[in-house]
Amino acid sequence: MSIGDREDIIERIIAIMALDNMETMEEALKEANPHEIARALYYMESDDRERLLNLLPLEESGEVLTILRDIDEEEQAQTQKSVIYDIEEIPEPDIGYDHEIEYKEYEWLNIVNPTPEDQKNLSEELNIPLDFLASPMDTDERSRVEVEGKNILVIIRTPYFDEGNDIQYITTPLGMIFTDDMILTVSANRNDVIQAFARGRMKSLSTVSRTRFLLQVFSAIALIYLDYLKQINKQTSLAEDKLQKSMKNQVMIELLNLEKSLVYFATSLRSNEIVLDRIHRTKILDIDTDDMDLLEDVLVENKQAIDMTNIHSDILSGMMDAFASVISNNLNRMLKFLTTVTIILTFPTWVVSVYGMNIKLPFQESSYAFAIVMGVSVILSTLGGIIFIRHKSF
Repeated sequence: MSIGDREDIIERIIAIMALDNMETMEEALKEANPHEIARALYYMESDDRERLLNLLPLEESGEVLTILRDIDEEEQAQTQKSVIYDIEEIPEPDIGYDHEIEYKEYEWLNIVNPTPEDQKNLSEELNIPLDFLASPMDTDERSRVEVEGKNILVIIRTPYFDEGNDIQYITTPLGMIFTDDMILTVSANRNDVIQAFARGRMKSLSTVSRTRFLLQVFSAIALIYLDYLKQINKQTSLAEDKLQKSMKNQVMIELLNLEKSLVYFATSLRSNEIVLDRIHRTKILDIDTDDMDLLEDVLVENKQAIDMTNIHSDILSGMMDAFASVISNNLNRMLKFLTTVTIILTFPTWVVSVYGMNIKLPFQESSYAFAIVMGVSVILSTLGGIIFIRHKSF
């Protein structure tokens, strides 16, 4: 397996832990070796480390801890610490560049749900256009790139899990503002992607390159989209099992909400792809050779997320159409059965109605009149039932 594939496994373990999906974690650990698990643990908090180690066999966990201690010692000896200004205490970046280009360190300020007054103060203090700070507050804001002077605004749609909402998986805008010496991320709520970085569950963001910062965020977004798609797929399977047992409207509504989530995901991913393509073509940000390789990787990851979203959407749409057809077929069968029973019951009703008329009728003077009438009714109903059975109307 190539080095790139091994790094993907590490990032996958970190992303799964960020989403707290232990079932998927067990599958990922089977593919990883002790060195990769130790590298993933390096970026996690102590609580998450303990949870992950509990999933490993005793012997393997001891080996992983030994490797982790070696990594800690090596990183402490080689990594230069830098200060990042962040409201949510973003971890210090891991600077591992070896370029001929000389990079400078940018300050990173993460802002969550600023009030209009906060926006005005930041705009005046940092000399940033006010609409750059206000635009990400609009939940319907589309992905785009805007340049004003030396300031650059990049808005992208990120996945967001809202447990209290009927539609739990939605998307929300994340604004990234680049100035001469600062990087700002602005969102209307606690962004799932930024939180994953803030808690150390993904590789620390580099602030020595604005382009690398942007591409790392895009890469993390694609990974979280893919993980949320897996969760949507599991919920779809559970809903399908419920529908097979009972055709309830509530289950159909759950499937409809999941389908809406997939529509949101597909729309947002395509708009993000347009932003990536513009950055690629226009060179709004300086892109060196290494960043160009990362950009191509991000384009591939975003394309993969789009394809997976379309596949899940097609499967869900087909399943809902199939269940709708089943429900309609069951209704038709029920109506057919009731119609057949109604026709059979018409024969005794007709006979009794005839003998209920106040005119002279056959057998009305006979003591067996009632038995004769009932017998004729039963015979006619039986014949009708036999005819319908032969025509498979039941």
